[in-house]
Amino acid sequence: MEFSATFKAPGVTELTSGIETVAICFGSYDGPITDKVRKVKSVLDCVGKISITDNIKGIKWSKLTINAVFSGLPTALNCTVGDVLKDEKAMDVAVHLGRECANVIHGLGVDPVRIFAEFGTGMKPVPERIGFYTEAEKEAVIKYWKAVEAPFVDLVPSMLQDIRRGKKCEVQDINGEFARTGKRLGIETPYMDKVIECVLKLQNGEVAMEHAWEANLKAFYTL
Repeated sequence: MEFSATFKAPGVTELTSGIETVAICFGSYDGPITDKVRKVKSVLDCVGKISITDNIKGIKWSKLTINAVFSGLPTALNCTVGDVLKDEKAMDVAVHLGRECANVIHGLGVDPVRIFAEFGTGMKPVPERIGFYTEAEKEAVIKYWKAVEAPFVDLVPSMLQDIRRGKKCEVQDINGEFARTGKRLGIETPYMDKVIECVLKLQNGEVAMEHAWEANLKAFYTL
């Protein structure tokens, strides 16, 4: 899915991205586009823009990158996606997170898919696109991410919604997937590890929600 939504009440969900983002791409995990996959598409066609793929692994890791960066970080900071996009220090953290995602995906040998292409720049988490070595390259990546995330400025991540309701969130399933895979591959993920740490401190009440921005953003300064 390429759209975002917010839980409002039982049975009520509000679309938090533009109507043009309502799109679903799916397929079988092993790759082949079977008759069963085509049948499911025919049922879903009434929902919005529906497409099928033989590279679901690539889509999975591309989508996971979006979630790890722009769900994980806003959750750690108790803010919207837009709040991150307009803050220089927060965006510095975001692009480091994205670079770690790209490095892990590259290490896995997965071919990530360019998503969100139909309503903007699109995003493909490969080192040559969201990686950087110099300040000039980093600034280019920041501009790239801002264009990709522009339709989602009002989004409050579902992980943050869970924490605000006193529930456990999915940080170990989202950001943790990159951290665990990076460790297995021998790829360092210090920013990802720090996001997990900060989110868990919020979840466990070790950092007050009203202090999340200042306290958790400061936690990245030593990296």
